[in-house]
Amino acid sequence: MHHRLLLAASAAALLAAGPLVAQTAAPDPTTPPTARTAPPVPDTGAPRSDVNQENSVHVTIDGGQGMRSSRLIGASVYDGIGDDATKIGSLDDIILGTDKNARTAILSVGGFLGVGAKLVSVPFDQLQVETNGRVVLPGATADSLKAQPDFTYRVAGRG
Repeated sequence: MHHRLLLAASAAALLAAGPLVAQTAAPDPTTPPTARTAPPVPDTGAPRSDVNQENSVHVTIDGGQGMRSSRLIGASVYDGIGDDATKIGSLDDIILGTDKNARTAILSVGGFLGVGAKLVSVPFDQLQVETNGRVVLPGATADSLKAQPDFTYRVAGRG
């Protein structure tokens, strides 16, 4: 008897909830994303992008230009901007100074698929990020980077 009552109550609950779930409409795919209503973004005082630039390295923030570190880290680094440019490494990390500005770029050089690669540091301001997102270290070669001392992470105050 209890099983029938439980089964009947469960069935009634499912039938009652069905129309509620069905009333949630998916966004109209023919409506441009910018025309859809988005929830308001609270003003935290942090820089915001003026336009949707999810896949871009360069973004506009508060009327100025900026770069997204999430799009830079992992990017290939080249010795030039032309079609004949050679990949000389990849951007492994960006180190900020105490003033919160990018100071050092950590590059991964050599190796194959990450095996045998070494980390080296270069001043961040020596990197150029082109409008197409290509990261360039002018004048560098893979051999000149491999000849640099290995970079190792150290925790401040621990030697």
